[in-house]
Amino acid sequence: MTTRAEQGQGAKQPHSYEEFTRRPFYIGINRETIRLVKKPVKYAVDIATGTGAMITQMLEQGLLIRDFQVRGYDIDESALKAAKSAFRNFDGQMLFINAPAENIPLKNGWAQLVTFANAIHLTDAPAATRESARIMDYGATLLINTAYETTHAYPEKSAHSWGILTALARKAARENHGLNDIPNPVPLRQYSVDDYVNMLVSAGLSDIEVYFHTAQMDKEDVKAICRYDEFARIALPDVELDLAKDLLVGAVEPMLERRKSDTIPRGWTIFKARKLPKAT
Repeated sequence: MTTRAEQGQGAKQPHSYEEFTRRPFYIGINRETIRLVKKPVKYAVDIATGTGAMITQMLEQGLLIRDFQVRGYDIDESALKAAKSAFRNFDGQMLFINAPAENIPLKNGWAQLVTFANAIHLTDAPAATRESARIMDYGATLLINTAYETTHAYPEKSAHSWGILTALARKAARENHGLNDIPNPVPLRQYSVDDYVNMLVSAGLSDIEVYFHTAQMDKEDVKAICRYDEFARIALPDVELDLAKDLLVGAVEPMLERRKSDTIPRGWTIFKARKLPKAT
Protein backbone atom coordinates (compact mmCIF):
# COMPACT_ATOMS: atom_id res chain seq x y z
CA MET A 1 0.00 0.00 0.00
CA THR A 2 1.30 3.44 -0.92
CA THR A 3 0.12 6.43 1.05
CA ARG A 4 -0.07 9.93 -0.34
CA ALA A 5 3.05 10.67 1.67
CA GLU A 6 5.03 8.18 -0.41
CA GLN A 7 4.00 9.47 -3.80
CA GLY A 8 6.91 10.89 -5.72
CA GLN A 9 9.51 9.46 -3.32
CA GLY A 10 11.09 7.26 -5.96
CA ALA A 11 13.33 10.08 -7.13
CA LYS A 12 17.04 10.27 -6.43
CA GLN A 13 17.68 10.32 -2.68
CA PRO A 14 19.24 13.69 -1.75
CA HIS A 15 20.19 12.75 1.81
CA SER A 16 22.68 10.14 2.93
CA TYR A 17 20.44 8.79 5.70
CA GLU A 18 17.56 8.02 3.38
CA GLU A 19 19.19 4.83 2.13
CA PHE A 20 19.19 3.17 5.54
CA THR A 21 15.89 4.73 6.69
CA ARG A 22 14.28 2.90 3.76
CA ARG A 23 15.82 -0.44 4.68
CA PRO A 24 13.19 -2.93 5.95
CA PHE A 25 14.87 -3.27 9.36
CA TYR A 26 14.66 0.47 10.00
CA ILE A 27 11.09 0.81 8.80
CA GLY A 28 10.25 -2.04 11.17
CA ILE A 29 11.75 -0.17 14.12
CA ASN A 30 9.71 2.93 13.37
CA ARG A 31 6.56 0.85 12.91
CA GLU A 32 7.15 -0.84 16.26
CA THR A 33 7.64 2.56 17.86
CA ILE A 34 4.49 4.13 16.42
CA ARG A 35 2.38 1.08 17.29
CA LEU A 36 2.79 2.03 20.93
CA VAL A 37 0.25 4.82 20.35
CA LYS A 38 -3.24 3.38 20.69
CA LYS A 39 -5.41 6.43 20.10
CA PRO A 40 -5.45 8.73 17.05
CA VAL A 41 -4.47 12.36 17.61
CA LYS A 42 -5.12 15.71 15.96
CA TYR A 43 -1.89 17.53 16.83
CA ALA A 44 1.44 15.77 16.28
CA VAL A 45 5.09 16.85 16.24
CA ASP A 46 8.05 14.98 14.74
CA ILE A 47 11.40 16.24 16.06
CA ALA A 48 14.47 15.72 13.85
CA THR A 49 11.99 14.78 11.16
CA GLY A 50 14.45 14.50 8.28
CA THR A 51 12.31 13.76 5.25
CA GLY A 52 9.38 12.57 7.37
CA ALA A 53 9.76 8.82 7.87
CA MET A 54 7.89 8.89 11.19
CA ILE A 55 5.12 11.02 9.74
CA THR A 56 4.67 8.40 7.03
CA GLN A 57 4.19 5.84 9.80
CA MET A 58 1.59 8.04 11.51
CA LEU A 59 -0.37 8.12 8.27
CA GLU A 60 0.02 4.44 7.46
CA GLN A 61 -1.10 3.39 10.93
CA GLY A 62 -4.09 5.70 11.03
CA LEU A 63 -2.89 7.79 13.96
CA LEU A 64 -3.99 11.14 12.55
CA ILE A 65 -7.66 12.05 12.74
CA ARG A 66 -9.45 14.19 10.18
CA ASP A 67 -8.32 17.84 10.11
CA PHE A 68 -5.05 16.88 11.80
CA GLN A 69 -2.09 19.24 12.13
CA VAL A 70 1.51 18.00 12.01
CA ARG A 71 4.72 19.93 12.61
CA GLY A 72 8.10 18.55 11.54
CA TYR A 73 11.28 20.17 12.88
CA ASP A 74 14.85 19.66 11.72
CA ILE A 75 18.08 21.62 11.29
CA ASP A 76 18.61 20.32 7.74
CA GLU A 77 16.96 22.80 5.39
CA SER A 78 17.33 20.55 2.34
CA ALA A 79 15.67 17.65 4.16
CA LEU A 80 12.79 19.90 5.11
CA LYS A 81 12.44 20.95 1.48
CA ALA A 82 12.26 17.28 0.47
CA ALA A 83 9.65 16.62 3.18
CA LYS A 84 7.52 19.51 1.98
CA SER A 85 7.59 18.04 -1.51
CA ALA A 86 6.85 14.49 -0.33
CA PHE A 87 3.85 15.61 1.72
CA ARG A 88 2.65 18.31 -0.67
CA ASN A 89 -0.83 16.76 -0.83
CA PHE A 90 -1.22 17.75 2.84
CA ASP A 91 -0.47 21.42 2.27
CA GLY A 92 -1.90 23.43 5.14
CA GLN A 93 -2.01 20.45 7.50
CA MET A 94 1.73 19.84 7.67
CA LEU A 95 4.41 22.43 8.30
CA PHE A 96 8.14 21.71 8.15
CA ILE A 97 10.26 24.18 10.09
CA ASN A 98 13.99 24.66 10.58
CA ALA A 99 14.64 24.37 14.31
CA PRO A 100 16.86 22.39 16.68
CA ALA A 101 15.41 19.82 19.06
CA GLU A 102 16.43 21.96 22.02
CA ASN A 103 14.47 25.03 20.89
CA ILE A 104 11.17 24.22 19.16
CA PRO A 105 9.23 27.33 18.08
CA LEU A 106 5.86 26.07 19.26
CA LYS A 107 3.63 27.15 22.11
CA ASN A 108 3.41 25.25 25.37
CA GLY A 109 1.06 22.28 25.45
CA TRP A 110 0.25 22.14 21.73
CA ALA A 111 1.07 18.53 20.84
CA GLN A 112 -0.86 15.37 21.62
CA LEU A 113 1.92 13.20 20.17
CA VAL A 114 5.66 13.89 19.89
CA THR A 115 8.05 11.54 18.09
CA PHE A 116 11.85 11.65 18.17
CA ALA A 117 13.37 8.87 16.04
CA ASN A 118 17.03 7.85 16.20
CA ALA A 119 18.34 11.36 16.78
CA ILE A 120 18.29 12.23 20.48
CA HIS A 121 21.89 11.02 20.80
CA LEU A 122 22.90 13.77 18.36
CA THR A 123 21.39 16.50 20.56
CA ASP A 124 21.73 17.91 24.04
CA ALA A 125 19.50 15.09 25.27
CA PRO A 126 18.37 16.59 28.62
CA ALA A 127 17.49 19.90 26.95
CA ALA A 128 15.74 18.16 24.04
CA THR A 129 13.72 16.06 26.47
CA ARG A 130 12.62 19.13 28.43
CA GLU A 131 11.63 20.86 25.21
CA SER A 132 9.63 17.84 24.08
CA ALA A 133 7.75 17.89 27.38
CA ARG A 134 7.14 21.63 27.16
CA ILE A 135 5.26 21.41 23.86
CA MET A 136 3.15 18.44 25.03
CA ASP A 137 -0.45 18.82 26.15
CA TYR A 138 -1.63 16.99 29.25
CA GLY A 139 -2.36 13.41 28.28
CA ALA A 140 0.08 13.59 25.35
CA THR A 141 2.56 10.84 24.47
CA LEU A 142 6.27 11.12 23.70
CA LEU A 143 8.01 8.38 21.71
CA ILE A 144 11.80 8.21 21.47
CA ASN A 145 13.94 5.56 19.83
CA THR A 146 17.72 5.43 19.73
CA ALA A 147 20.45 3.02 18.66
CA TYR A 148 22.92 4.50 21.15
CA GLU A 149 21.74 3.58 24.64
CA THR A 150 24.82 2.42 26.57
CA THR A 151 23.90 -1.16 27.46
CA HIS A 152 21.62 -2.36 24.65
CA ALA A 153 23.18 -0.91 21.50
CA TYR A 154 25.29 -4.01 20.85
CA PRO A 155 23.35 -7.17 21.76
CA GLU A 156 24.70 -10.70 21.52
CA LYS A 157 28.27 -9.48 22.23
CA SER A 158 28.40 -7.71 18.88
CA ALA A 159 30.33 -4.63 20.07
CA HIS A 160 33.61 -6.33 19.13
CA SER A 161 32.47 -6.85 15.54
CA TRP A 162 31.30 -3.26 15.17
CA GLY A 163 34.71 -2.25 16.53
CA ILE A 164 36.39 -4.44 13.92
CA LEU A 165 34.45 -2.63 11.20
CA THR A 166 35.97 0.69 12.25
CA ALA A 167 39.40 -0.82 12.85
CA LEU A 168 39.51 -2.32 9.36
CA ALA A 169 38.49 1.02 7.84
CA ARG A 170 41.22 2.78 9.80
CA LYS A 171 43.79 0.21 8.73
CA ALA A 172 42.89 0.78 5.07
CA ALA A 173 43.14 4.55 5.65
CA ARG A 174 46.68 4.13 6.99
CA GLU A 175 47.93 1.60 4.46
CA ASN A 176 46.30 2.97 1.32
CA HIS A 177 46.01 6.68 2.01
CA GLY A 178 48.73 7.48 4.55
CA LEU A 179 46.26 8.66 7.17
CA ASN A 180 47.97 7.86 10.45
CA ASP A 181 46.47 10.31 12.93
CA ILE A 182 42.72 9.78 12.71
CA PRO A 183 41.05 10.82 15.99
CA ASN A 184 39.14 8.25 18.00
CA PRO A 185 35.47 7.68 17.08
CA VAL A 186 33.06 10.20 18.58
CA PRO A 187 31.26 8.57 21.54
CA LEU A 188 27.48 8.70 21.22
CA ARG A 189 26.56 6.12 23.87
CA GLN A 190 26.44 8.63 26.70
CA TYR A 191 23.23 7.60 28.44
CA SER A 192 21.80 4.42 29.92
CA VAL A 193 18.15 3.48 30.22
CA ASP A 194 18.16 4.86 33.76
CA ASP A 195 19.66 8.12 32.54
CA TYR A 196 16.96 8.53 29.89
CA VAL A 197 14.22 7.64 32.37
CA ASN A 198 15.58 10.21 34.81
CA MET A 199 15.56 12.82 32.03
CA LEU A 200 11.93 12.03 31.27
CA VAL A 201 10.95 12.23 34.94
CA SER A 202 12.86 15.48 35.41
CA ALA A 203 11.00 16.91 32.43
CA GLY A 204 7.69 16.19 34.16
CA LEU A 205 6.76 13.02 32.28
CA SER A 206 5.48 9.76 33.74
CA ASP A 207 3.93 6.39 32.82
CA ILE A 208 7.31 5.58 31.29
CA GLU A 209 7.67 2.35 29.33
CA VAL A 210 10.92 0.96 27.88
CA TYR A 211 11.20 -1.54 25.04
CA PHE A 212 14.16 -3.16 23.32
CA HIS A 213 14.33 -4.05 19.65
CA THR A 214 17.12 -6.09 18.08
CA ALA A 215 17.61 -5.74 14.34
CA GLN A 216 19.58 -8.40 12.50
CA MET A 217 21.35 -6.29 9.91
CA ASP A 218 22.57 -7.87 6.70
CA LYS A 219 25.45 -6.74 4.50
CA GLU A 220 23.42 -4.17 2.60
CA ASP A 221 21.93 -2.79 5.83
CA VAL A 222 25.39 -2.19 7.28
CA LYS A 223 26.67 -0.68 4.05
CA ALA A 224 23.71 1.69 4.03
CA ILE A 225 24.63 2.92 7.51
CA CYS A 226 28.27 3.28 6.45
CA ARG A 227 27.14 5.58 3.65
CA TYR A 228 25.30 7.80 6.15
CA ASP A 229 27.26 11.05 6.52
CA GLU A 230 26.95 11.32 10.30
CA PHE A 231 27.99 7.71 10.89
CA ALA A 232 31.07 8.20 8.70
CA ARG A 233 32.00 11.43 10.47
CA ILE A 234 31.62 9.78 13.86
CA ALA A 235 33.55 6.62 12.96
CA LEU A 236 36.39 8.34 11.08
CA PRO A 237 36.65 11.93 12.31
CA ASP A 238 38.64 14.36 10.15
CA VAL A 239 38.72 11.98 7.18
CA GLU A 240 37.31 13.43 3.95
CA LEU A 241 33.67 12.37 3.94
CA ASP A 242 33.45 10.43 0.69
CA LEU A 243 36.68 8.60 1.49
CA ALA A 244 35.46 7.79 5.00
CA LYS A 245 32.28 6.26 3.60
CA ASP A 246 34.21 4.25 1.02
CA LEU A 247 36.60 2.93 3.68
CA LEU A 248 33.75 1.88 5.96
CA VAL A 249 31.77 0.24 3.16
CA GLY A 250 34.90 -1.65 2.11
CA ALA A 251 35.27 -3.00 5.65
CA VAL A 252 31.75 -4.48 5.85
CA GLU A 253 32.34 -7.78 4.07
CA PRO A 254 35.67 -8.54 5.82
CA MET A 255 34.00 -7.81 9.16
CA LEU A 256 31.14 -10.21 8.44
CA GLU A 257 33.63 -12.84 7.26
CA ARG A 258 35.42 -12.58 10.60
CA ARG A 259 32.06 -12.99 12.35
CA LYS A 260 31.38 -16.04 10.17
CA SER A 261 27.87 -14.69 9.75
CA ASP A 262 25.75 -12.96 7.13
CA THR A 263 24.27 -10.59 9.69
CA ILE A 264 25.17 -8.54 12.74
CA PRO A 265 22.73 -7.44 15.47
CA ARG A 266 22.13 -3.86 16.50
CA GLY A 267 19.94 -2.82 19.39
CA TRP A 268 17.40 0.00 19.54
CA THR A 269 15.85 1.25 22.75
CA ILE A 270 12.34 2.69 22.59
CA PHE A 271 10.88 4.97 25.26
CA LYS A 272 7.23 5.87 25.71
CA ALA A 273 6.20 8.52 28.22
CA ARG A 274 3.13 10.62 28.94
CA LYS A 275 2.50 14.06 30.34
CA LEU A 276 -0.11 13.78 33.03
CA PRO A 277 -1.76 16.56 35.02
CA LYS A 278 -0.23 17.17 38.40
CA ALA A 279 -2.15 15.64 41.25
CA THR A 280 -4.25 18.17 43.14
